[in-house]
Amino acid sequence: MDLAVSEIKQYLRVCLGKSFVPRGQSFRLKAEFAVGKEIAVIFGPSGAGKTTILECIAGLMRPDSGRISLNDRTLFDGESHISVPVRERRLGYVFQS
Repeated sequence: MDLAVSEIKQYLRVCLGKSFVPRGQSFRLKAEFAVGKEIAVIFGPSGAGKTTILECIAGLMRPDSGRISLNDRTLFDGESHISVPVRERRLGYVFQS
């Protein structure tokens, strides 16, 4: 049985926290958003945490707290100590150059 594209319900839910102390200055990132089938854009000034959010979703960086889920599948949950390995997340990631 083939499903039409409009019948596929994909969504990403992100709620995460991550702290850094680069060069003696503390930085606390808090992000919360949900994305459906639409195209999403993460934008902001340099150092705002855009790459950190993407790395947490991909599993390349571990958030300090929160939850990340894709289509009812939990990829990360700080309270439940769930962190799906990168190779099992079935996500693509293109690195910046």
